[in-house]
Amino acid sequence: MYYREGNIDRDPDAEQGPMSARSSLVDIVHKALYHRTGELLKEHPGARVEHEFEDREPRAVLWVLDKDGTVLRKEFIESVFSAGKKELDNEYIEAARKYGRLAIHYPGLIMPEGSVIKRISELWVGIQEQDVRDKVTIQGFLYSNDGRTLQEV
Repeated sequence: MYYREGNIDRDPDAEQGPMSARSSLVDIVHKALYHRTGELLKEHPGARVEHEFEDREPRAVLWVLDKDGTVLRKEFIESVFSAGKKELDNEYIEAARKYGRLAIHYPGLIMPEGSVIKRISELWVGIQEQDVRDKVTIQGFLYSNDGRTLQEV
């Protein structure tokens, strides 16, 4: 069985050297994407979940859409390469402003609960408009290597 990475088909059983660590991160983010999609569909019956997977980080972006196509929320699943990057703050803050609900999922083995709380509070401070702060919900989650949610922070 092969999987697609960029525009290259790779054999997961083949010896890949340094790429094997990266491909395992890709697999972990894919698992987290799969499990989170299932959770969101249970939370929002009748909705659909669309996603975009970014190989270079790796990371995933999810949108939960109502039956009429209205975006209900936007979520991000980060990996060890993208977790905690300050240059992503504007993307998070813009999603919070636009959709009112934002969730960020971090790998539980590298991001302790305290770090996630700190990141969420930094994002909260980054939203300067009080009327937006009054309406926005920002959630943080930790996920395990099998992609399942460990806890909500």
